[in-house]
Amino acid sequence: MVRCPYCVESGEFKVMTDAEGIEGRICGRCGHLAMPSNPLFECRCAKCAGLKVF
Repeated sequence: MVRCPYCVESGEFKVMTDAEGIEGRICGRCGHLAMPSNPLFECRCAKCAGLKVF
């Protein structure tokens, strides 16, 4: 089970769902994308991009 590191639901990090067209998981709330099979993958959602600025 892959969970979003940003969004909380019922007191736990939100479970991510299968991303269509790729082998990954996506958060339905913020759009964070995870690809557990590819350790070099970097998400480009707004929250991840905001962390890179700092």
